[in-house]
Amino acid sequence: MANYRRIDIQRQKKIYPFSRRKPIYRLLSDQKINLEVATVSFNDEDTKVYNFTGTYSSAPVLSVGVKVPSDNFGIVNVYIHAISTTSVTLKSSAPFTGDVFIQVLEVE
Repeated sequence: MANYRRIDIQRQKKIYPFSRRKPIYRLLSDQKINLEVATVSFNDEDTKVYNFTGTYSSAPVLSVGVKVPSDNFGIVNVYIHAISTTSVTLKSSAPFTGDVFIQVLEVE
């Protein structure tokens, strides 16, 4: 399990100026994180296969989002049908035309 700690990126070294900058916090992990982002276009289809560009030791965590044009009503559900270490199969509840955004995350 990854451990995260909150750091202030405005304070790279410990100095005490006359006016202090507003802190900007970021999370810093002690483990390596692989992140892959892709867009898959559906053109009146209900099934697509996306092959990962990175290599993964086990099935990675996936997040899927849908963008449908305004002339299409957008009443469609896209879900993950099958996932492996090399590819993912996406299915939709009905054939549609639009884009599906995929985020792949693996914490080593």
